[in-house]
Amino acid sequence: MTIFSKVRGFLSRNRNKFLVGGAVIGGTVLLTKYAQQKLKDWQEKETREFLERTRKQQHFESTEITCNQTILSLIMTMNEALSECVNTEEIIASLRDNPDNKLELWEKLKVLVLTKASCLIYLSVMLVITLRIQLNVLGGYLFIDPMSIPSEVQQKYLHLCHNLLDTGLNNISSLIKTEYIKILGPMELKKQLKLKDFENIFWAIQTAIATHAKNPINHLNYLVVEDGLYDPHESVLNDMMKATADLLESDEVKALAAHCINRGFVQLCDQLADYYGKNDRIKEVPADTPLNGFVHPGDVQMPLAKLIPIINGLTSKGSMPDKLIQQLISNDKLKTFGENIYECFSHSK
Repeated sequence: MTIFSKVRGFLSRNRNKFLVGGAVIGGTVLLTKYAQQKLKDWQEKETREFLERTRKQQHFESTEITCNQTILSLIMTMNEALSECVNTEEIIASLRDNPDNKLELWEKLKVLVLTKASCLIYLSVMLVITLRIQLNVLGGYLFIDPMSIPSEVQQKYLHLCHNLLDTGLNNISSLIKTEYIKILGPMELKKQLKLKDFENIFWAIQTAIATHAKNPINHLNYLVVEDGLYDPHESVLNDMMKATADLLESDEVKALAAHCINRGFVQLCDQLADYYGKNDRIKEVPADTPLNGFVHPGDVQMPLAKLIPIINGLTSKGSMPDKLIQQLISNDKLKTFGENIYECFSHSK
């Protein structure tokens, strides 16, 4: 028997084994190639997603910077509009001349000063929330397609917030002034007030506004997006305005606004507390003050007539407005709210 015959016989006897072995080896090779391709696809997908996340994060951070800059810019415009709408300086100027009707002027001033301080808080909160919504809705659209919205459409959309500084300001100031007349009307100018008394006054105005049929927080969507602004020829603009109106009408926005407004009044009380604790010339201490002379700021009393110029100074000279805006810009709840809006609109189309 030749060597070839032996080989042929060996192959013949083990044919099935070779077939199975070949299949196993071939399958192993195919599976290896398949696994390598899948690994490569996965790596490429992870790389694309990482780059996409990085691009989106950078775009969102740019949107945040733009939003904060816009807020700071418009707050200056708001303060000017508020000073014109609730003008306390004219009465103060008249009082310097010691007129015969100075008591009447003081009665008007006490209402106007607190109206101005409260309007500042309400309007600042409403403006910041509105701008966060607008900039993040717009940012979401532009992330998907930077060329999808012409600049003139963007300007029309962003101009919506100016409605708050026009009809919105007039409506809000009128409502708050009316409620303060009810709250402060019976209160004499010489009445001694503790810091707690002012906290109660501020809580009373918040309660009165919250339960009023014209509560601006419940009507924020109408104050910003008026029905006549919809343009049948601008479908994207209409979509963004509708989305903005829906968000402004949501329970989340109402809860956020109420929270921020309350924090604004707390901050105003904190600034007033500095005067209660430091200004010895105009404060009165209780009769049972201990011999060491220490008086807790919460026990100090000051006449309403002395507090009115202090509050007017806080709202007019930038101290309170600046701190309030910084508080709103850095508010974690508002940041998260804006980020959620951006994430929604950068995926929805």
